[in-house]
Amino acid sequence: MAKLKTNWDAITAEVLELRATSNTIVRTMDIYNPYVRTDTISDTWQNDGGMNDFQVFKRYVDEVNYHIATTSYTSGIPYAEVYLTFNGTTGDEDPKSMGYLSFYGVHPNNTGHRIIADELRKLGYIP
Repeated sequence: MAKLKTNWDAITAEVLELRATSNTIVRTMDIYNPYVRTDTISDTWQNDGGMNDFQVFKRYVDEVNYHIATTSYTSGIPYAEVYLTFNGTTGDEDPKSMGYLSFYGVHPNNTGHRIIADELRKLGYIP
């Protein structure tokens, strides 16, 4: 997790430095969990206190999204809360069952891309 945060911060700093000389729109988004359905019935790791994979993985997704939210806020970069739209307020809604993911269930399909675009559009177009 530390490496992800370090990389995220470095990428954000680089993007902001590159745009410093021009009036450029910068936006980002948090991440969604495509594995809600499969992870709630899987228990890959032993000695995790009896949690299923969803319960284990959700803590990491939440931590990443918290980092994205706080660093975006402090950097003045609007971000789209795609996780909320794809996974709901408690994070346990399955985006595949809502018709947002492609046939193999990881990346968005046309509907999912439209939803992400709508969330980004809500942020506006002013740099």
